[in-house]
Amino acid sequence: MTLTKISFGYGFLIILSICLVVGLSQNLKLGWAINLFERFGYLHITMRVMPRNDTKWIFREPSVEIFKDIESMKKTELLSEGNSVFHGNFNMFFCDDLHELFKTYFQEFSIERLDEPWEAFLENFSNETLAYNLGINVSYVSGDHCYVLVKITRVRDKISFSPEFEALNASVNQAVLDKAETVKLGDMSSLWGFVKTFGSHYITSYATGNSMYQVIVYSQKIYKKLRDKIEKASGFQSLSNEEINFLFSPQFAEHMGNVLTSSGNETLLDWAEESLNSSYTVPADPPYKITYSNLLKLYRNSKLLKQLEVLLGNEALLHLKLMTVGPVFKDKQIRDWFLEVLDNNLKLWEVN
Repeated sequence: MTLTKISFGYGFLIILSICLVVGLSQNLKLGWAINLFERFGYLHITMRVMPRNDTKWIFREPSVEIFKDIESMKKTELLSEGNSVFHGNFNMFFCDDLHELFKTYFQEFSIERLDEPWEAFLENFSNETLAYNLGINVSYVSGDHCYVLVKITRVRDKISFSPEFEALNASVNQAVLDKAETVKLGDMSSLWGFVKTFGSHYITSYATGNSMYQVIVYSQKIYKKLRDKIEKASGFQSLSNEEINFLFSPQFAEHMGNVLTSSGNETLLDWAEESLNSSYTVPADPPYKITYSNLLKLYRNSKLLKQLEVLLGNEALLHLKLMTVGPVFKDKQIRDWFLEVLDNNLKLWEVN
């Protein structure tokens, strides 16, 4: 299976390739650890990665500080100040099946020892819930369908460790070291006791902001024609507005999903409903008009992009990289065993 990505944006070159606000994120801290097993398959409950209609928050997964004196190792990039040029990334991804669609949506999320990070968030979703979060009819989350994911992302804050940070040599809080000393080789109870207290993975980088996205569903036959047409062309930018309006519309697609936002921001959704509608006339007797949501209406539209620049606030988790807490175990034999147990259990969670 292949992933096709087309990246474009206002003021940026189009490329074709195959393939924090205090209070909103109070638990989202670099170097802090979480217990991945506590809510495996349900992390969407505590991390805002898909639309929610509850109170404003970004990250509320319980976390604990395991390293100390790491401020000097922190690299912070604040991108909250806007100007006349849109600073977002506007991408189009061609996904051969539903698995690739999930994989693509969560491509900015990485969990050490877990091959499919999206499963930690969505594994326990029903088809109805999946359809709701993708903005498509439930009939399109099963069967032989192909998908195009159109997504525009505006990163506001990016936090990561500097290249000089080495977890094995980092200073560890004494309480963590003391608990690590209680873990005995082969004693599963002591190992899981540590995980329950101090977690399994720590945050090594994250980014917050917001995004808008739309899923377009195609039949396999039409999808192949569409992908071949774009790959054989000199690039997406070679398509005329008329071609774009036809290829990515109900005239060519099997189903046009709703335009959604990662945060579920109602103001942003209202703006999208008002500003991102397209239509075409069906030559029947009598003729009639079909109206649909169209995120691609932003393409080549500097006026709408400037409006969106302001509306895409700091409201959702866009990137997260988690590494195992193995480095806190100073005994290499214990550390290797800990990682082996984690690896085996994560593989079991993935297949069950």
